[in-house]
Amino acid sequence: MANWKVFLTGPPKTPYDNCVFKMGLSFDQTFPIEPPKIGFVNPFYHMNVSPEGSVCLGNFKESGNLIWMNFFREVSFRLLF
Repeated sequence: MANWKVFLTGPPKTPYDNCVFKMGLSFDQTFPIEPPKIGFVNPFYHMNVSPEGSVCLGNFKESGNLIWMNFFREVSFRLLF
């Protein structure tokens, strides 16, 4: 199992300008078949993030989801080539 901490900066000229968002990603033994668990540490408003910081997208919750696996394959391919 691997745990990553990711820091994202908000895009300029948006309500999130000059903001830094801390995320946690947890990858278990079933990765890449199942997506990582993703959550934000610092609270903020976004329609796809719960008040507790959980990412509320079906693609990142469902095991064996073809959309997730296709996304992962495409990103992996682009990183390699």
